[in-house]
Amino acid sequence: MPQFVVASRPDGLGYRLMNLFHGLRYANARNLDFYIRWQKILPFYNTESPLSDFYDFSGLNLTVLEDHKHFKAMTATPGLHHISQKTRDPIPGDAPGYFFTQKRSSPLAGETYEYATEQARPISQNVKLNDKVNQAMEAICNLTPLKNYVAVHIRRGDIVADLGLYTIETERERALIFCQRFVDIASYINAISSLYPEQPLFIFSNDTTQVIELKNKLNVPVITVDNFVDELANLTLVQKDFIEMLLMSECRAIIGPSGSIFSGFAAFSGGIKKHPVQDWIIPEETILTIEKLYPNNSRVLSVIFEGYEHFYRESKKFDLASIFAERAKLHNLNEQKNPSEPPGIFPGININDSLKKSKVNAVDFRKRITEFKQDSPSIISEILPLITSGNYHSAQELLSVLEFKAGAIGAEELKNSASLLKTSMEQIRKAYDELTENYRVVIESIDKIQKT
Repeated sequence: MPQFVVASRPDGLGYRLMNLFHGLRYANARNLDFYIRWQKILPFYNTESPLSDFYDFSGLNLTVLEDHKHFKAMTATPGLHHISQKTRDPIPGDAPGYFFTQKRSSPLAGETYEYATEQARPISQNVKLNDKVNQAMEAICNLTPLKNYVAVHIRRGDIVADLGLYTIETERERALIFCQRFVDIASYINAISSLYPEQPLFIFSNDTTQVIELKNKLNVPVITVDNFVDELANLTLVQKDFIEMLLMSECRAIIGPSGSIFSGFAAFSGGIKKHPVQDWIIPEETILTIEKLYPNNSRVLSVIFEGYEHFYRESKKFDLASIFAERAKLHNLNEQKNPSEPPGIFPGININDSLKKSKVNAVDFRKRITEFKQDSPSIISEILPLITSGNYHSAQELLSVLEFKAGAIGAEELKNSASLLKTSMEQIRKAYDELTENYRVVIESIDKIQKT
């Protein structure tokens, strides 16, 4: 087999697309065959979305690996060279293949990262879009002069919900991601006022509350994707997220979290400036906001503020680092005096234990809870009539479903109760069946007793 590049990422859409285009650029620069393993997006979206939902790569040097066994065989090639974020040594030119797992370009000898990135950008700009996506983009662009707008990207909902679901060791890792993505609304306003005080804004966020709060505090025209409900009606949820990245890429510039690849891909593809909102942070406001998110949990708060301290120390902004360091120390002391309840433990459910047992991430776990919330009322409402009508077999089947679903989200008390009731139902059913099978014998015995 000739030399090849195979690329893959298991995470969200922005990371995957960066991985794809930078990997394809590397393959083209080396004149190598390029393969992409586009894994299922089920942990992040309640649907499957093949790469064809976004782009039409026909005619390009790209093969989508549909067969996982083929992908495993390629990545097990003897002598395969792994190109990752940690790759610092020169990349050998004589490897049989290259496994590309990073989200930025890998320069060849004599190239800079900036040059390699510039070579990847036109690939992302010129590839044909999926027909439905293209129609929606054209409709919105015809309605709205996007170059007049500055895109504002707010990350909040999922990262706030996720952080309290982990052990202390994992929390420290997640806190470093959290502080690169979370900034309070007051700091966003500071960035907007400093950079584009009179520019119309196009706000993108996974948290509607934050969008409303920001809109109410601004005195400039603001639009969101809700302005284009009709134009987006025929798209899947994943395609709508993809469209948001494309719309951002058409704007004048982006103000967004430094660690978000969602807006990072938009800036890369559009060739526009992304201003990290962390550069305009108001630490006192951020601290106040985060402490409201995690009240009475000094353990989580100390870990978060240690993350901010690390982030700003790495950025050589030592004045900001020292503010967060002091707050982290305060919460460390509070934790020693009054240990916080472990996060993720609520009446009837232990999220920590469930995450460990099920080995799924918090995004997938939240999806399970959402599904349980939707399905359980009908299950519960059907069980009781089945019992009262004597349809024990059907009642047991539903109890088994309830037991499984409760176990999947760590609702041990409900799971055990369903199991006990199911066992009792089995005992009742057996006793009842024995009785019905022996009706004749019982009646005959009674008749004999009466005759004697």
